[in-house]
Amino acid sequence: MNATLSCAIKVHNQTGHDYQNLQISGDLVTAHGKVAVSEQLAGADTDLAPLNTMPALAAGETGEFAASLNLPIRQIRPIKQGRATLYVPLLRLRITSDGRAPVTQTFVIGMKPPGSNKVQPFRLDEMPQTYSQIGSRALD
Repeated sequence: MNATLSCAIKVHNQTGHDYQNLQISGDLVTAHGKVAVSEQLAGADTDLAPLNTMPALAAGETGEFAASLNLPIRQIRPIKQGRATLYVPLLRLRITSDGRAPVTQTFVIGMKPPGSNKVQPFRLDEMPQTYSQIGSRALD
């Protein structure tokens, strides 16, 4: 009934500033050429579900948490490529904190073949399955 992404999300503060009261939100959507880019990429005003909070993240520090995101099958926009029906999930994330502008990032999620850094789309025309070798690539 859902496409589910279970993952670990690492948040690394690469700035020289400390962050307080971080709110991390996110969702899954589908990449598709017939959908406006603004509907696919995370923005400061994009409606995203709360995922986690962190009381603080000092300059140079990294925080990590587990997340599980679902996308109902009926919301997937399939891509036809020859006889194959493909699905390209996008993980959209936003971090807000006290006194700082929101930080947004969108990632393409896909299968990661052995020995490759590229991600490949998932096939919808095959039996449902669990994938353990997945990767991501930042879009923005």
